Amino acid sequence: MTRAPNPVLNFAPFGRWTLHDKAAQRRLAPRYALPMSNPVTHEVVVEITLLSSEAGGRNGAILRGEYRGVLGVGSDKFSVRFFVPLEGGLLPNQRTRFGVQFLVPDAALPHFAVGTTFTVWEGKVIGNGRVLEVLYHA
Repeated sequence: MTRAPNPVLNFAPFGRWTLHDKAAQRRLAPRYALPMSNPVTHEVVVEITLLSSEAGGRNGAILRGEYRGVLGVGSDKFSVRFFVPLEGGLLPNQRTRFGVQFLVPDAALPHFAVGTTFTVWEGKVIGNGRVLEVLYHA
């Protein structure tokens, strides 16, 4: 018996897959940071504050290690990764600076000028942030 490929999976850069099915995204989304695959090449420096769980944010911290997520500016969303160096992780209501790498920098960087505010997404808004510095220009 041959197995047909799963149409829900779409292999993407960063060695990760993306799900086209929203329910599967929520069910299978990692709730923890991943070990670093390659060092993050910072393209922008941002300041991120996670919302508290009472305000609709995460129930816990983003743990130490590589974090892969989505940043939104207006209705546009961009896949990113950054490294959380904090021993206890990034906690709700904690403001921290990070160097961020975009999955597709040429598409994302025009939206992320210094001073731009954005949201952090995990199927919903879990935090907010602001661009402090642009290190790479598309």
